[in-house]
Amino acid sequence: MRGFIPLYSELGQALAQVKEDNVRVTVVRAVLKVVTTILNVLSVLAFITLFGTGSFLLYLTHTVTSLATYFMLIAQMAVQLIALQYLMDAYKLSTGEMATAKAHQSLNRLREEYPQEEILPAIKALLGQSDYSPELSYLIALYGLEALLLI
Repeated sequence: MRGFIPLYSELGQALAQVKEDNVRVTVVRAVLKVVTTILNVLSVLAFITLFGTGSFLLYLTHTVTSLATYFMLIAQMAVQLIALQYLMDAYKLSTGEMATAKAHQSLNRLREEYPQEEILPAIKALLGQSDYSPELSYLIALYGLEALLLI
C-alpha cells in the first residue's frame, strides 16, 4: 500500500539520514507519521474485516466443529500470513532494493560501532588495506558516498 504513495519511501529513507532538525524536516516527519498511522489503522481494519469474514464463513459452512478445530485453522492462517509477509519482503527487495529489517538492525549496530566523529579515519584505514573489507561497504551504506568525497 505504501508503494503507491509517491515519494513515501524516498522521504523516509532521506529523513533517516538527516541529523539536523529544522522546521521543514519536522513538518515532513510529522506528515509521514500521520500517513503511516492512517495506513496502519487501515491495515488493521482490513485484517479484522478479513479475519471476521473468514471466521463467519467457517461458522456458516460448519467446517469448525470444535474450539480446537477453530484454533488449528487460526494457526494455519497465521502461518500463511507469515509466509505471505516473507514473499512480500522478497518482492520488495528484488524490485525496489529496499533494506530488510535485519539489514536495518545491522546498520544500527554499525552506527553504534562507528560514531560520526570517527567515520573518516575508519574509511581511510579500510581504504589503506590491501584486502577488501566488507566493513567498507557498510560504512558507505551508513554515511553515503559523500564521506568518500571528503577524503
